[in-house]
Amino acid sequence: MLTHLRIENFAIISHCELSFANGFSVITGETGAGKSIMIDALSIVLGKSANQDLIKSGAEQAIIEATFTISEQHITPAIKPFLVDDNTLIIFRQFSRSKSSIIRVNSQTVRLQQLKDIVAPLLLIVGQHAHLQLLNNAYQLNILDHFGGEAITTLKQNYQHSRSVLVDKKKELEQLQLNHQNQINEQDFLRFQIQDLEAQHFLDNEDVDLETTFKQLKNSSQIKQTLNASYDLINAMHQQSYQLREQLPHLMDQNLVSKGFEDSINTIHFELESTSSEVQGALNEFSQINHHDLNDVLSRLAVIDKFKQKYHAKTMTELLDTLATLKQKLYDLDHFDDRLKLCQDRYDQQYQETLQLATALHKQRQTFAKQFAGTIREKLTQLQFLNTEFDIDVTFQADSLSEQGADTICFKVSTNPGEPIRPLSKCASGGELSRIMLAIQAGAAYGFDFDTIIFDEIDTGIGGLVANAVGHYLKDIAAHKQVICVTHLAQIARCSDFHFTITKSSKDNKTVTTIQALNDKQRPLELERMIGGDLVTAKINS
Repeated sequence: MLTHLRIENFAIISHCELSFANGFSVITGETGAGKSIMIDALSIVLGKSANQDLIKSGAEQAIIEATFTISEQHITPAIKPFLVDDNTLIIFRQFSRSKSSIIRVNSQTVRLQQLKDIVAPLLLIVGQHAHLQLLNNAYQLNILDHFGGEAITTLKQNYQHSRSVLVDKKKELEQLQLNHQNQINEQDFLRFQIQDLEAQHFLDNEDVDLETTFKQLKNSSQIKQTLNASYDLINAMHQQSYQLREQLPHLMDQNLVSKGFEDSINTIHFELESTSSEVQGALNEFSQINHHDLNDVLSRLAVIDKFKQKYHAKTMTELLDTLATLKQKLYDLDHFDDRLKLCQDRYDQQYQETLQLATALHKQRQTFAKQFAGTIREKLTQLQFLNTEFDIDVTFQADSLSEQGADTICFKVSTNPGEPIRPLSKCASGGELSRIMLAIQAGAAYGFDFDTIIFDEIDTGIGGLVANAVGHYLKDIAAHKQVICVTHLAQIARCSDFHFTITKSSKDNKTVTTIQALNDKQRPLELERMIGGDLVTAKINS
């Protein structure tokens, strides 16, 4: 709950410090005194952007600091790292005319979005125009889903995931259908490219082999001369080794050489014979390629380079890969109808899955709509709606699978006996909408997710016994939650546990706003001011 609020140089407030307790607190004051400034300050605590216009005239910077005591159920993963010794959370915001804004949580600097995540479960502000949202069907749907809790949340998440997949498959199908219009021209062009490449009969690594051949042809005379000289030299050495082998038996008989020497001579002889054969083979191979004309090789290399540039390939391997890719594209286009049918079948299957999830979500919403309508009827009775009918229509539209499902929600009410039940927008007055919103926000749905609920002049359009009923209703809520209400009605203020008043005065040609916690003696005087007479004050306190 909110335990302390400090405001400095904000709007027309120079300095203000307020302490709040659990229960029902009201803030009152003359029109224009600055009651809503408190709400504006707390909105900034909740993550609303702050600008220089909100800094008090003559001041360089404004500060808003709020202290919360966090209940165990609201220690979320976003809050937990900031809690040290106890469950106290201090939100500090400072913004100036010339320096960067500062946002701290328990002295740790955070970003604005991080602040919003931290404070989201702590406090709810219900504004004086919030009842207008109640006329919006999308807003009504959110209220119902929130009331449904985890059961609705899980179903909706499963549905939204399935719908996301469906949207992707629909895009894929539409893209295929669009491509179908251009496929004939593309097929003709692909066939031309494939024929263009296949006519050349390119081979893998052909460019590398031709480069080697080109180098050999370019230096053919020198290569042939070197090979012949090498062959003659090796043959001469081979002949000498042959002659030496013939002398070995004589040398061995005279014990002039060892057996090892004989083995070495034989090894040299056979190695020279093998080398001679290898050089002879190289000469024969060179003789076979030597008949290629150098111009033919250059011409073929020129063709290869031309096609590499034409099809943006660096190597022959890349050029052949391009050919394979073109063939695959042509195959895909030739079998387009098969792909289209497969894509359509996948879309239809995903649509049925999504539709089933939407149907399950619809049935769950119908169940909770009955429970929620019954709860609201009970709350409305407490707010002086006697003989009132309240119902919720949940209409399923299979052809409208939106992000939230296939349902259209409509809150319906009849506030007078004998009148047909109709949509809220067609039968409820501003005052009635305020009370209906109060029943929904604070009584059965949104409100109970927060430790603190702040109502900013939600008493618009009501008075008399109805205002008295609203005051007691807020008092009942405050038995479970901290309630702070900005009000101009004494009937509501008298039901509070704590009373703050805001006054505005002029001093030294400057507007000064002060906020004061009233004691038991001061409260009757403020109630008298609100009502406008001693006699009524005496009656309302009797």
